Amino acid sequence: MDYIKKEFRFDHLNQARIGDSAHFHVYGLQQKENGSFRLELSSRLSTDASGIAACLDLQTNPRLELEEIMKILKTKMSEDTLLTLQ
Repeated sequence: MDYIKKEFRFDHLNQARIGDSAHFHVYGLQQKENGSFRLELSSRLSTDASGIAACLDLQTNPRLELEEIMKILKTKMSEDTLLTLQ
């Protein structure tokens, strides 16, 4: 979540609400006493279309196509954010 908050504007998001159109679930990888790993939900946030525009730092009230949103997101993501299993 620290990375997301650093790269995107997330200060206006709410605790998850049913009526919001965009939901973000953040998970952490926890190691159990027996050495195995488990994914645990650490937070749930949500917003609407205007909130997504704010997250992406857009200055207008956009009607964005999926391709444009993906292009903006890809510019903010680094190789460090990819899950790799060895």
